[in-house]
Amino acid sequence: MNGVDLFPDSPYSYGGSHVPRVTHILSEMLHEDALMDWAYKMGKVGQNIDKIKDNAADKGTIVHSMCEYFLRYRMIPSVPEDLPSKPYRECQNAFDSFMLWITNVNNNYPWKVLALEDPLVCNKFGGTMDALLEIDGRIYLIDFKTSNYLNYKYCLQIAAYRYMLRITRGIEVDGCCVLRLEKKKRNCFPEEMFFDLHDNEMKNFMDNCEAMFLSVAEAYWQRAQTEVQYKCITGKRF
Repeated sequence: MNGVDLFPDSPYSYGGSHVPRVTHILSEMLHEDALMDWAYKMGKVGQNIDKIKDNAADKGTIVHSMCEYFLRYRMIPSVPEDLPSKPYRECQNAFDSFMLWITNVNNNYPWKVLALEDPLVCNKFGGTMDALLEIDGRIYLIDFKTSNYLNYKYCLQIAAYRYMLRITRGIEVDGCCVLRLEKKKRNCFPEEMFFDLHDNEMKNFMDNCEAMFLSVAEAYWQRAQTEVQYKCITGKRF
């Protein structure tokens, strides 16, 4: 809608107008029964859902910063010492999980960083990719996760980043990788979803993820526009 900022709280903008986050689109438009069940169970035992989610986000931010620091400087950072014992331990475990992965890469292939924590924005959405690495002469888009499990929405997220890299920077990646860093156990190699885009089946899957995300993003915009129109119309006529 002309003249209406539909997403004023978003940190991403394109052509002078705010656009929604990739992750916000996914969380708003694709709900999961498992998450609903978890929220219900936590509520029954008196747990504050927002506080739990905030704590998880804080740990994720710390781990992402530690991974970024190592990739940028090739130096091992320390977990913040003022963390309580459990978050401290989980952040350390997750970073150690990352180190097992990057050490394996380093022992087998030449690699270098092309981009870290780099914002990507197009006319419909925006997001920040974790890392773009060149490994053995090929370009890979990497996304780090500290969640307890992987799910298909992470594939949609990285497909959205791949799309923005292509249309805004002309970069075609050779592969996409989602790494779930293990925070509950010590010395665990991360769970890896790797998509080699030179493999026709994997490329077809990522192309389908991209098409699905673009459809979901368009529906999200239409929903936002309809909600604003509804408020305007009902405010005037009812």
